[in-house]
Parts: sequence; C-alpha cells; structure tokens
Amino acid sequence: SRKLEEKMEYQAKRLETLEAKGIVAEKIIKDFSGGVCLIQGSYYFGEEVPETGAPLITYDYTGTGFLVSSDGKVLTNRHIAQPWWRMPGRHAPMELGFTPKFLEFRAFFPGVEEPFRMEVERVSDTADLALARLDTRGVELPVLEFDFRDIAVGEPVVVIGYPAGISAILARMEKAVVDELVYSRKMGFLELASELSRRSLI
Repeated sequence: SRKLEEKMEYQAKRLETLEAKGIVAEKIIKDFSGGVCLIQGSYYFGEEVPETGAPLITYDYTGTGFLVSSDGKVLTNRHIAQPWWRMPGRHAPMELGFTPKFLEFRAFFPGVEEPFRMEVERVSDTADLALARLDTRGVELPVLEFDFRDIAVGEPVVVIGYPAGISAILARMEKAVVDELVYSRKMGFLELASELSRRSLI
C-alpha cells in the first residue's frame, strides 16, 4: 500500500542519516581524540610526606582534559584540578590546618607512553572549569579549537573523554589480562595507569 511505501521510504532516509552521522562521529573521534587526555591524580593532606616515603591517607581519582593550546594548556574541570573542591568530607583536614598536596597530577594522551606532569594554572570562581599546563616535551599532539557557536536543542554531539576512568578501560580488556595486572601483579593505582599506557590501552 501507499502508506507502507511511505513508511519504508522514511525509514530508509532515516537510516541514511544515521549512517552519515556515524561516519562524521568516527571522523571526529579519529581526528581529535589524540588531544583528549586521561588525567590521573593522587593527593593527601599534610605539611609534607612522612619519612616513610608515603602519606598515611591518599585520595586517588581520574578525569578528562582537553589540550587547547600548542604550548601545553589543558582545559578540565575545577573538581579535577582541585579534587577537594565541593567535597564537604574533605574539608575537615583543611579546617584543622592541613593543606592538600598532590603526589601526582599527570595526563596520559593516546599513543604516548610516558605521561605528562601537570600543574594547575587557573580555576574558575563561578564554574566547574580549570586550566592546567604541561610541558609537551616536543611531542606533537592535536590541539582542540574552541567553537563558540550556539548548539541547538536536539542537535547531535560527540562526547569524547574518560568519565569512568581506568575502570572503563579495564572493562574493555580480556579477563586474563585484568587478572594478570590487578590480581597477579597487584598493581597499584599509579602503576596500573602507567602499564596501560605502555600497552597503548589509553
């Protein structure tokens, strides 16, 4: 019937549109994912690291950063640059006079084995945004350009990042490899990220 033909034509056009959007999304990921980094941080509260070589309590976390300049500026969230921000349970040590200090604050970029040490440059007082900086060491990384055009409601977007951090990377790996790294070799938080990067899994 005519109604069935119209429905089939509509579905065919819709499929073509979805396929075209899929191709665009793949190209965006291919072209720009190299400028998106996994940020790994570990910090503690105290005056200095105890003589044992490690603080008593550390807080480990991951996040996402975006390289926005060729001289190593990385855009991220303020809660990544200052992970104790808006964390009421983490304020108690500061109220007692302890200062949060980073043990590690570094970025892993896809295809680059060694991480980049980072420093916080600026944080926003009004939004969950921050700017960090790193030394690119001469490594060529794709710089992501800002697009200030308004996005219309319903317009498709491509999201690239590491919202679930290392856990998501491990979830995509074979169980035998996860067992080796996590259980057999008992790798810690920092060591595990370095090993994943060495295997080009970030």
